[in-house]
Amino acid sequence: MLSVRMDVLGLIWFFGLCSSVEGQLTVDGIRSVVQELVEERLKSHSGEWENRSLWEEVAFLRSAQGRLEAELKDMQTIIKEMSDENENSKQKIDELYEENLELKRMVKDNMDHGAGTDHSNESLAHVRTKSVRFLANSGVPSTSPIAFSARLSQNIDNVHDNEIFFFNNLITNFGNAYNKNNGMFTAPLKGIYAFYSSILASSGKSLEAHIVRNGNEFCNLYAGDMDFWGPGFNMAIIELEVGDAVWVKIHDKYHGAGVTVDGPWTSFSGFLLYETE
Repeated sequence: MLSVRMDVLGLIWFFGLCSSVEGQLTVDGIRSVVQELVEERLKSHSGEWENRSLWEEVAFLRSAQGRLEAELKDMQTIIKEMSDENENSKQKIDELYEENLELKRMVKDNMDHGAGTDHSNESLAHVRTKSVRFLANSGVPSTSPIAFSARLSQNIDNVHDNEIFFFNNLITNFGNAYNKNNGMFTAPLKGIYAFYSSILASSGKSLEAHIVRNGNEFCNLYAGDMDFWGPGFNMAIIELEVGDAVWVKIHDKYHGAGVTVDGPWTSFSGFLLYETE
């Protein structure tokens, strides 16, 4: 009995050694080897079929065969799953590679045709759209950086109705979409934008202001009405079409007489979150 179990344990060890090689083991192969081992053990007993230990050996061999077959099936399932995952990964890499080649080709075509032609502009717009789609899953909001920040270079005394603030002290102006000469930001791309403004009003005075799009307010600010200089600030997110203009202006009537706005502490900022189609 002990010798049979040693033979089976040796067989199990051999199968485990070969299990990493796909296609080397089959259920039929296991059954064939175990059958040969059973026949060998039967012959060694010289026909003593009633011998109790012989039946125990046969039962042990059959049990070992079942375990080996089950383990082999599990390994074949795991190998197939790993092969499928590897194939999916290769397919995704190929798709990204092809899309990257397409983007490079369109950029090259755009440079070859020159930046001043209509064809060039259409190609550039297509590249931008493809870039956004290509990078969407990686969390990159936009490949065309559009952002600005500016503040007043000096104080403004006695503000008047609907006065537009010309934030002429530029801090940054990526994309050159903000014009410091008229205080207006003009959207170069259709997309979702964020805007922020802060105002510091003189002590004992107050004012209201708006951030507007094409003259229509979409964000309100209130500053002042304190014993000392009083700040006011607000932020809003809005979708803009190409060519939409955004600026900051004083309310048409709600502002104190003689109120002064502190220039270095009064600012206007905005940036593109992501493009839309």
